[in-house]
Amino acid sequence: MTGSEYLNDRVRINTSDLFKRMLELLEDIKHEHDRNFNKLYDSAPDSFKPVVKQANYLDDNQVAWLRKRILDMGNESIRKTASEMDMVRVEFYHKFKQ
Repeated sequence: MTGSEYLNDRVRINTSDLFKRMLELLEDIKHEHDRNFNKLYDSAPDSFKPVVKQANYLDDNQVAWLRKRILDMGNESIRKTASEMDMVRVEFYHKFKQ
């Protein structure tokens, strides 16, 4: 494995880890939103429930859209970095163990 290949691989893996953690954060936010939204919905008078339900801004469609955006941004970042790495020659003074 050349230095460039190694560095490109590490950047790809670390970027993937970053956007996977962003997806985990989105799941945490959704869970917390649902928990608090359900408390509000359950405590609302029956006549207000349609309006409260309509106010749910973080529904499943919105979360799916945000999830897609995170994945698209992560993949685009990996592609851009990989194309920029093609213009760089990387050498290490110490050889890697294979």
